[in-house]
Amino acid sequence: MAASILRGISWSIVPTTILSMVDASIGGKTGINSKHGKNLVGAFHMPDRVWIDDSFLSTLDRGEYKSGLGEILKYGFLDENVTKLLEGETALKKVIEACAKSKERIVQEDFKESGVRISLNLGHTYGHALEKIYDLSHGEAVFWGMALIFKLHHTKDEKNVQECLSYLRTWSKNLGVDFGDPPWLNKTFPVAKIMNYLSKDKKKASSGTVKIVKVKELGKFSTETISLESIKTNLEERANELRTFNF
Repeated sequence: MAASILRGISWSIVPTTILSMVDASIGGKTGINSKHGKNLVGAFHMPDRVWIDDSFLSTLDRGEYKSGLGEILKYGFLDENVTKLLEGETALKKVIEACAKSKERIVQEDFKESGVRISLNLGHTYGHALEKIYDLSHGEAVFWGMALIFKLHHTKDEKNVQECLSYLRTWSKNLGVDFGDPPWLNKTFPVAKIMNYLSKDKKKASSGTVKIVKVKELGKFSTETISLESIKTNLEERANELRTFNF
């Protein structure tokens, strides 16, 4: 609304969840979901201020807490300052602060997502589809979306697959949360449903491709533009393998 009224009015944000403290409130992206997909209606409209108050953390239920940590883990792969904090049992307040500063730095460098800001989409390519298919929280979906990126798309040029999967489990344990088993475990892997959502995702190029984010090494990312047809073929060929994929 603030982006639309009078072609944009001043506004401030008081994020009350971990997810909004480390990601959604920072960067000026506004968006609402439609029946066709996530965040398809919105604009770039920066707030005047973002007020982060950690006293809200005590109000969060376990599900909301876990959702926020899914986004925090993403920063662990992208920012070495966050990586160092996740390696030990650091106070959550410090981790949130480091993630917020990381997001702020990235946005200042690349407001309209034409460069480094695309790194923040790590895990989201598959994550948005998984969120809808399995009715997951956003952060949980990003967690499993990252796992699929590592499993399906990391090659010898990227960080070792098993190392990345191990980081996901170790860091989440250090933050005091267990994401359990993948939602697809021992079920038919939902290739058709995933492709349906990927075809509607706002990050899909008009040419029928998607740009996925991968981890080159801790603190460094790479991107790869892949056709939807190639993704479909890969998923179909590995569907039985993915059905039992756990880590």
